Amino acid sequence: MLQIFSAATGLHINFEKSTFLPICVDTDHAIHLASIFDCPVSSFPQSYLGLPLSTTKLCTRDFLPMIATSDKYLAGWKGNLLNKMGRTTLVTSVLASASVYHMGSLLLYKSTTEALIQKQRSFLWTGENKCHGSQCKVAWDGVSLPKEKGGLGVPNLANKNKNLLKKFYFKFHCAPSAPWIDWLRNAYSWNDRFDFGDDIRSMTPIWKDIYDLLPSLRKETKVFLGNGLTTAFWVDLWFGSDTLATMLPALFSHTLRPNASVAQVFSTAALQLSVRPRLTAVAAQELTELSALMASVQLNETIDDRRVLRSNGKTPTSKDHYLISFQEVPDDPFASAIWRSYVPQKCKFFIWLLHRNRLSTRSRLLRCNIHSDGQCPFCPL
Repeated sequence: MLQIFSAATGLHINFEKSTFLPICVDTDHAIHLASIFDCPVSSFPQSYLGLPLSTTKLCTRDFLPMIATSDKYLAGWKGNLLNKMGRTTLVTSVLASASVYHMGSLLLYKSTTEALIQKQRSFLWTGENKCHGSQCKVAWDGVSLPKEKGGLGVPNLANKNKNLLKKFYFKFHCAPSAPWIDWLRNAYSWNDRFDFGDDIRSMTPIWKDIYDLLPSLRKETKVFLGNGLTTAFWVDLWFGSDTLATMLPALFSHTLRPNASVAQVFSTAALQLSVRPRLTAVAAQELTELSALMASVQLNETIDDRRVLRSNGKTPTSKDHYLISFQEVPDDPFASAIWRSYVPQKCKFFIWLLHRNRLSTRSRLLRCNIHSDGQCPFCPL
Protein backbone atom coordinates (compact mmCIF):
# COMPACT_ATOMS: atom_id res chain seq x y z
CA MET A 1 0.00 0.00 0.00
CA LEU A 2 2.76 2.44 0.88
CA GLN A 3 4.67 1.66 -2.30
CA ILE A 4 1.56 2.15 -4.42
CA PHE A 5 0.92 5.46 -2.60
CA SER A 6 4.51 6.52 -3.32
CA ALA A 7 4.24 5.60 -7.01
CA ALA A 8 0.91 7.38 -7.41
CA THR A 9 1.90 10.62 -5.68
CA GLY A 10 5.62 10.78 -6.37
CA LEU A 11 6.31 11.16 -2.64
CA HIS A 12 9.27 9.06 -1.53
CA ILE A 13 8.79 7.40 1.87
CA ASN A 14 11.95 7.41 3.98
CA PHE A 15 11.58 4.32 6.16
CA GLU A 16 14.84 5.09 7.97
CA LYS A 17 13.22 8.20 9.46
CA SER A 18 9.92 6.44 10.11
CA THR A 19 8.96 4.65 13.31
CA PHE A 20 6.60 1.73 13.94
CA LEU A 21 4.06 2.37 16.71
CA PRO A 22 2.17 -0.78 17.72
CA ILE A 23 -1.24 -0.61 19.41
CA CYS A 24 -2.40 -3.75 21.27
CA VAL A 25 0.39 -5.84 19.67
CA ASP A 26 2.76 -8.06 21.65
CA THR A 27 6.48 -7.22 21.58
CA ASP A 28 7.70 -10.12 19.39
CA HIS A 29 5.04 -9.54 16.77
CA ALA A 30 5.76 -5.79 16.78
CA ILE A 31 9.46 -6.39 16.17
CA HIS A 32 8.62 -8.75 13.29
CA LEU A 33 6.28 -6.22 11.67
CA ALA A 34 8.81 -3.40 12.11
CA SER A 35 11.47 -5.50 10.35
CA ILE A 36 9.22 -5.69 7.27
CA PHE A 37 9.22 -1.90 7.06
CA ASP A 38 12.89 -1.74 8.10
CA CYS A 39 12.16 0.91 10.72
CA PRO A 40 12.60 0.98 14.52
CA VAL A 41 9.83 0.25 17.01
CA SER A 42 8.78 3.28 19.05
CA SER A 43 6.10 4.03 21.63
CA PHE A 44 3.54 6.65 22.51
CA PRO A 45 3.35 9.56 23.10
CA GLN A 46 4.56 10.82 19.75
CA SER A 47 4.66 14.32 18.36
CA TYR A 48 2.10 14.66 15.57
CA LEU A 49 1.55 18.04 13.89
CA GLY A 50 3.29 19.61 16.86
CA LEU A 51 0.99 18.00 19.46
CA PRO A 52 1.63 15.02 21.75
CA LEU A 53 -0.27 12.02 20.39
CA SER A 54 -1.04 9.13 22.72
CA THR A 55 -3.45 6.22 23.10
CA THR A 56 -3.73 6.92 26.85
CA LYS A 57 -4.19 10.00 28.99
CA LEU A 58 -1.32 12.46 28.60
CA CYS A 59 1.07 13.14 31.49
CA THR A 60 2.58 16.39 32.69
CA ARG A 61 5.95 15.50 31.17
CA ASP A 62 4.36 15.30 27.72
CA PHE A 63 3.96 19.09 27.79
CA LEU A 64 7.59 19.81 28.70
CA PRO A 65 8.57 20.56 25.06
CA MET A 66 5.91 23.27 25.00
CA ILE A 67 7.30 24.80 28.21
CA ALA A 68 10.80 24.64 26.72
CA THR A 69 9.59 26.89 23.88
CA SER A 70 9.13 29.73 26.37
CA ASP A 71 12.68 29.17 27.62
CA LYS A 72 13.99 29.62 24.08
CA TYR A 73 12.34 33.02 23.83
CA LEU A 74 13.56 34.11 27.28
CA ALA A 75 17.13 33.05 26.51
CA GLY A 76 17.36 35.62 23.70
CA TRP A 77 15.76 38.54 25.51
CA LYS A 78 17.52 41.17 27.66
CA GLY A 79 14.69 41.84 30.04
CA ASN A 80 16.72 44.07 32.35
CA LEU A 81 17.17 46.54 29.46
CA LEU A 82 13.40 46.95 29.02
CA ASN A 83 10.94 48.88 31.14
CA LYS A 84 8.01 46.98 32.63
CA MET A 85 5.58 48.06 29.92
CA GLY A 86 7.95 46.73 27.28
CA ARG A 87 8.12 43.42 29.14
CA THR A 88 4.32 43.40 29.38
CA THR A 89 4.10 43.71 25.60
CA LEU A 90 6.44 40.75 25.10
CA VAL A 91 4.59 38.65 27.67
CA THR A 92 1.21 39.41 26.10
CA SER A 93 2.13 39.10 22.43
CA VAL A 94 4.80 36.37 22.54
CA LEU A 95 4.93 34.26 25.71
CA ALA A 96 1.16 34.07 26.19
CA SER A 97 0.68 33.27 22.50
CA ALA A 98 3.37 30.60 22.20
CA SER A 99 1.10 27.94 23.71
CA VAL A 100 -2.11 28.90 21.85
CA TYR A 101 -1.73 26.01 19.39
CA HIS A 102 -1.63 23.49 22.23
CA MET A 103 -4.38 25.23 24.20
CA GLY A 104 -6.65 25.15 21.17
CA SER A 105 -6.48 21.34 21.07
CA LEU A 106 -5.74 20.07 24.58
CA LEU A 107 -6.74 21.03 28.10
CA LEU A 108 -3.46 21.77 29.87
CA TYR A 109 -2.81 20.46 33.36
CA LYS A 110 -2.85 22.96 36.20
CA SER A 111 0.85 22.34 36.87
CA THR A 112 1.66 23.04 33.21
CA THR A 113 -0.31 26.28 33.25
CA GLU A 114 1.38 27.34 36.49
CA ALA A 115 4.82 26.64 34.99
CA LEU A 116 4.03 28.90 32.03
CA ILE A 117 2.63 31.61 34.32
CA GLN A 118 5.75 31.44 36.50
CA LYS A 119 7.93 32.27 33.50
CA GLN A 120 5.67 35.12 32.45
CA ARG A 121 5.53 36.55 35.97
CA SER A 122 9.28 36.37 36.44
CA PHE A 123 10.04 38.11 33.16
CA LEU A 124 7.42 40.81 33.74
CA TRP A 125 8.58 41.86 37.21
CA THR A 126 12.32 41.16 37.11
CA GLY A 127 13.32 40.49 33.50
CA GLU A 128 14.89 37.22 34.67
CA ASN A 129 13.90 33.56 34.80
CA LYS A 130 12.98 33.58 38.49
CA CYS A 131 11.41 35.91 41.00
CA HIS A 132 9.97 35.75 44.49
CA GLY A 133 6.76 37.15 45.88
CA SER A 134 8.18 40.39 47.25
CA GLN A 135 9.23 41.43 43.73
CA CYS A 136 5.67 41.14 42.36
CA LYS A 137 3.84 44.43 42.81
CA VAL A 138 0.42 43.01 41.88
CA ALA A 139 -0.98 39.49 42.23
CA TRP A 140 -1.14 37.63 38.93
CA ASP A 141 -4.93 37.37 39.12
CA GLY A 142 -5.00 41.18 38.91
CA VAL A 143 -2.40 41.33 36.14
CA SER A 144 -4.33 38.85 33.97
CA LEU A 145 -7.58 40.81 34.05
CA PRO A 146 -8.65 42.71 30.90
CA LYS A 147 -7.63 46.35 30.94
CA GLU A 148 -11.21 47.58 31.28
CA LYS A 149 -11.49 45.44 34.43
CA GLY A 150 -8.43 47.04 36.02
CA GLY A 151 -5.75 44.59 34.87
CA LEU A 152 -2.82 44.72 32.47
CA GLY A 153 -4.51 42.70 29.76
CA VAL A 154 -2.13 39.73 30.00
CA PRO A 155 -4.19 36.66 29.00
CA ASN A 156 -5.39 34.39 31.78
CA LEU A 157 -4.05 31.07 30.45
CA ALA A 158 -6.50 28.80 32.27
CA ASN A 159 -9.52 30.78 31.02
CA LYS A 160 -8.06 31.15 27.56
CA ASN A 161 -7.38 27.41 27.32
CA LYS A 162 -10.97 26.49 28.19
CA ASN A 163 -12.50 29.06 25.88
CA LEU A 164 -10.30 28.09 22.94
CA LEU A 165 -11.55 24.51 23.31
CA LYS A 166 -15.17 25.65 23.06
CA LYS A 167 -14.67 26.11 19.33
CA PHE A 168 -15.09 22.32 19.02
CA TYR A 169 -18.65 22.69 20.26
CA PHE A 170 -19.42 25.32 17.65
CA LYS A 171 -18.03 23.02 14.95
CA PHE A 172 -20.00 20.13 16.42
CA HIS A 173 -23.27 22.06 16.40
CA CYS A 174 -23.00 24.41 13.44
CA ALA A 175 -20.05 23.67 11.14
CA PRO A 176 -20.54 22.21 7.63
CA SER A 177 -19.91 18.53 7.12
CA ALA A 178 -16.28 17.36 7.21
CA PRO A 179 -14.79 13.88 7.79
CA TRP A 180 -13.58 14.52 11.34
CA ILE A 181 -16.73 16.46 12.27
CA ASP A 182 -18.90 13.66 10.91
CA TRP A 183 -16.91 11.14 12.95
CA LEU A 184 -17.30 13.29 16.07
CA ARG A 185 -21.04 13.56 15.56
CA ASN A 186 -21.42 9.84 14.91
CA ALA A 187 -19.42 8.99 18.05
CA TYR A 188 -20.98 11.43 20.53
CA SER A 189 -24.13 12.99 19.08
CA TRP A 190 -27.75 12.14 19.90
CA ASN A 191 -28.78 8.58 19.07
CA ASP A 192 -30.87 5.71 20.46
CA ARG A 193 -28.26 4.80 23.09
CA PHE A 194 -27.28 8.15 24.62
CA ASP A 195 -27.68 11.93 24.28
CA PHE A 196 -25.05 14.57 23.73
CA GLY A 197 -24.11 15.57 27.27
CA ASP A 198 -24.39 12.10 28.84
CA ASP A 199 -21.34 10.35 30.28
CA ILE A 200 -20.02 7.78 27.82
CA ARG A 201 -17.63 5.05 28.91
CA SER A 202 -15.88 4.92 25.53
CA MET A 203 -15.07 8.64 25.62
CA THR A 204 -11.42 9.48 25.01
CA PRO A 205 -9.52 11.38 27.75
CA ILE A 206 -8.97 14.42 25.53
CA TRP A 207 -12.65 14.67 24.58
CA LYS A 208 -13.63 14.10 28.22
CA ASP A 209 -11.73 17.26 29.20
CA ILE A 210 -13.53 19.19 26.47
CA TYR A 211 -16.87 17.58 27.36
CA ASP A 212 -16.72 19.05 30.86
CA LEU A 213 -17.00 22.54 29.33
CA LEU A 214 -20.43 21.84 27.81
CA PRO A 215 -22.53 23.25 30.71
CA SER A 216 -20.72 26.60 30.54
CA LEU A 217 -21.23 26.78 26.76
CA ARG A 218 -24.96 26.14 27.15
CA LYS A 219 -25.10 28.82 29.83
CA GLU A 220 -23.53 31.39 27.47
CA THR A 221 -25.48 30.63 24.27
CA LYS A 222 -29.03 30.42 23.01
CA VAL A 223 -30.50 28.67 19.99
CA PHE A 224 -32.80 29.79 17.19
CA LEU A 225 -34.71 26.61 16.54
CA GLY A 226 -34.73 24.93 13.14
CA ASN A 227 -34.90 21.15 12.89
CA GLY A 228 -34.08 20.71 16.59
CA LEU A 229 -31.40 18.08 15.94
CA THR A 230 -28.58 19.86 17.82
CA THR A 231 -30.55 21.54 20.61
CA ALA A 232 -31.04 20.06 24.08
CA PHE A 233 -34.71 20.28 25.01
CA TRP A 234 -34.22 20.90 28.75
CA VAL A 235 -30.86 22.61 29.21
CA ASP A 236 -30.46 24.77 26.09
CA LEU A 237 -32.08 28.20 25.89
CA TRP A 238 -34.38 27.99 22.86
CA PHE A 239 -37.86 28.81 24.19
CA GLY A 240 -38.68 31.89 26.25
CA SER A 241 -36.23 33.77 28.44
CA ASP A 242 -34.85 30.79 30.38
CA THR A 243 -34.20 27.09 29.94
CA LEU A 244 -37.07 24.68 30.47
CA ALA A 245 -35.07 22.95 33.22
CA THR A 246 -35.12 26.23 35.16
CA MET A 247 -38.72 27.08 34.33
CA LEU A 248 -40.04 23.62 35.26
CA PRO A 249 -37.65 22.27 37.93
CA ALA A 250 -40.03 19.66 39.42
CA LEU A 251 -40.78 18.06 36.07
CA PHE A 252 -37.13 18.19 35.05
CA SER A 253 -36.15 16.30 38.21
CA HIS A 254 -38.31 13.38 36.99
CA THR A 255 -36.83 13.09 33.50
CA LEU A 256 -34.69 10.11 32.58
CA ARG A 257 -33.06 11.87 29.61
CA PRO A 258 -32.02 15.37 30.75
CA ASN A 259 -29.99 15.94 27.55
CA ALA A 260 -32.65 14.80 25.06
CA SER A 261 -32.77 16.83 21.84
CA VAL A 262 -35.76 18.89 20.75
CA ALA A 263 -36.14 16.70 17.65
CA GLN A 264 -36.38 13.58 19.80
CA VAL A 265 -39.00 15.11 22.09
CA PHE A 266 -41.12 16.15 19.07
CA SER A 267 -40.54 12.90 17.13
CA THR A 268 -44.20 11.89 17.60
CA ALA A 269 -47.50 13.68 18.06
CA ALA A 270 -47.16 13.38 21.85
CA LEU A 271 -44.11 14.78 23.64
CA GLN A 272 -41.50 12.08 24.27
CA LEU A 273 -40.25 13.40 27.63
CA SER A 274 -39.02 10.06 29.07
CA VAL A 275 -40.13 10.90 32.61
CA ARG A 276 -40.69 8.56 35.54
CA PRO A 277 -44.23 7.09 35.60
CA ARG A 278 -45.20 8.41 39.03
CA LEU A 279 -45.07 12.22 39.09
CA THR A 280 -45.56 14.46 42.08
CA ALA A 281 -48.49 16.86 42.10
CA VAL A 282 -46.21 19.79 41.24
CA ALA A 283 -44.52 17.87 38.42
CA ALA A 284 -47.90 16.84 37.00
CA GLN A 285 -49.03 20.47 37.01
CA GLU A 286 -45.80 21.52 35.26
CA LEU A 287 -46.34 18.79 32.65
CA THR A 288 -49.71 20.33 31.84
CA GLU A 289 -48.09 23.77 31.55
CA LEU A 290 -45.37 22.37 29.30
CA SER A 291 -47.87 20.72 26.97
CA ALA A 292 -49.67 24.05 26.59
CA LEU A 293 -46.43 25.91 25.89
CA MET A 294 -45.20 23.40 23.32
CA ALA A 295 -48.44 23.47 21.35
CA SER A 296 -47.18 26.50 19.40
CA VAL A 297 -43.73 25.05 18.57
CA GLN A 298 -43.17 23.93 14.98
CA LEU A 299 -39.91 22.37 13.71
CA ASN A 300 -38.54 23.23 10.29
CA GLU A 301 -36.66 20.22 8.97
CA THR A 302 -35.10 22.24 6.14
CA ILE A 303 -33.26 24.67 8.45
CA ASP A 304 -30.47 23.84 10.89
CA ASP A 305 -30.48 25.16 14.44
CA ARG A 306 -28.51 28.40 14.84
CA ARG A 307 -26.54 28.93 18.05
CA VAL A 308 -25.55 32.46 19.13
CA LEU A 309 -24.34 34.22 22.26
CA ARG A 310 -26.97 35.29 24.77
CA SER A 311 -25.23 38.58 25.47
CA ASN A 312 -25.10 40.07 21.97
CA GLY A 313 -26.64 37.60 19.51
CA LYS A 314 -23.34 37.09 17.68
CA THR A 315 -21.92 33.84 16.39
CA PRO A 316 -19.74 32.52 19.26
CA THR A 317 -15.98 32.95 19.05
CA SER A 318 -13.24 32.01 21.51
CA LYS A 319 -12.58 35.70 22.21
CA ASP A 320 -16.22 36.33 23.07
CA HIS A 321 -16.29 33.34 25.44
CA TYR A 322 -13.07 34.60 27.07
CA LEU A 323 -14.51 38.06 27.72
CA ILE A 324 -17.75 36.57 29.04
CA SER A 325 -15.75 34.70 31.69
CA PHE A 326 -14.92 38.11 33.26
CA GLN A 327 -18.48 39.45 33.25
CA GLU A 328 -18.85 39.17 37.01
CA VAL A 329 -15.77 41.36 37.57
CA PRO A 330 -16.85 45.03 37.78
CA ASP A 331 -15.42 47.50 35.26
CA ASP A 332 -12.73 49.88 36.43
CA PRO A 333 -14.05 53.41 35.77
CA PHE A 334 -10.50 54.82 35.67
CA ALA A 335 -9.14 52.28 33.14
CA SER A 336 -9.94 54.36 30.06
CA ALA A 337 -8.13 57.37 31.56
CA ILE A 338 -4.98 55.25 31.85
CA TRP A 339 -4.89 53.28 28.62
CA ARG A 340 -6.45 55.81 26.23
CA SER A 341 -4.20 58.68 27.22
CA TYR A 342 -1.29 59.87 25.08
CA VAL A 343 1.40 59.55 27.73
CA PRO A 344 4.32 57.16 27.09
CA GLN A 345 3.72 53.46 27.75
CA LYS A 346 6.07 53.32 30.73
CA CYS A 347 4.13 56.18 32.32
CA LYS A 348 0.90 54.24 31.84
CA PHE A 349 2.39 51.35 33.78
CA PHE A 350 3.43 53.74 36.58
CA ILE A 351 -0.07 55.26 36.69
CA TRP A 352 -1.59 51.77 36.73
CA LEU A 353 0.50 50.84 39.78
CA LEU A 354 -0.37 54.20 41.33
CA HIS A 355 -4.06 53.58 40.78
CA ARG A 356 -3.82 50.15 42.43
CA ASN A 357 -1.89 51.61 45.40
CA ARG A 358 1.07 49.30 44.76
CA LEU A 359 3.95 51.76 44.83
CA SER A 360 6.60 51.83 47.54
CA THR A 361 6.05 53.56 50.89
CA ARG A 362 8.43 56.37 49.97
CA SER A 363 6.49 57.12 46.78
CA ARG A 364 3.24 57.20 48.72
CA LEU A 365 4.65 59.63 51.24
CA LEU A 366 5.94 61.89 48.47
CA ARG A 367 2.54 61.88 46.80
CA CYS A 368 0.81 62.67 50.07
CA ASN A 369 3.13 65.65 50.60
CA ILE A 370 2.48 66.96 47.11
CA HIS A 371 -1.30 66.43 47.29
CA SER A 372 -1.94 67.35 50.89
CA ASP A 373 -5.38 68.66 50.02
CA GLY A 374 -6.52 65.09 49.37
CA GLN A 375 -7.92 65.94 45.91
CA CYS A 376 -5.51 63.76 43.91
CA PRO A 377 -7.39 60.80 42.35
CA PHE A 378 -4.26 58.67 42.66
CA CYS A 379 -3.67 59.26 46.36
CA PRO A 380 -5.58 56.92 48.73
CA LEU A 381 -4.97 59.05 51.82
